[in-house]
Amino acid sequence: MTPTHYRSFRYAFWPMWRGQLSLCMAGIGAVLVLKSAWTGAPIRRPDLLLHVAMGLMLALIMCGPVHAFRFRVGPQGLHTFDIRGRWQTLPWPAIRAVEPARLLLLAHLKIHVDGERRSFWLPLMLADLEGLHQAVVDAAGAEHPLARALPRPARASWRH
Repeated sequence: MTPTHYRSFRYAFWPMWRGQLSLCMAGIGAVLVLKSAWTGAPIRRPDLLLHVAMGLMLALIMCGPVHAFRFRVGPQGLHTFDIRGRWQTLPWPAIRAVEPARLLLLAHLKIHVDGERRSFWLPLMLADLEGLHQAVVDAAGAEHPLARALPRPARASWRH
């Protein structure tokens, strides 16, 4: 079955927020501890409230990109971005290799395309990773390098 339209996939908010929140809180916590050690003053309640407020502000800041950035899969190819954030549709036959990689400490697939020196990126923190895999299989086939590289969640099995 060949799809005739594009399917869109977006980032999964909660896994990204947890990861970025952990980094943000660790950084702010380190600043608070260093400030306390440097000045000799104890960490006060307003400092801790600032810590929490920064985490909530991070969540608000992340809502925009999570909502706006959509990765599309369709009959012509995969719509994704390069290292500079430029979006492009990659034709299925041009995708020659796919490898797991990290971009900004987050799990991605690095996509190598014929005729391009730059690589393209597909995040693995998507809200519907299983749906993405199925859309790639429907559009490009199960033996396509991207279909083989995409992780599939383990299915629950019933024991009798």
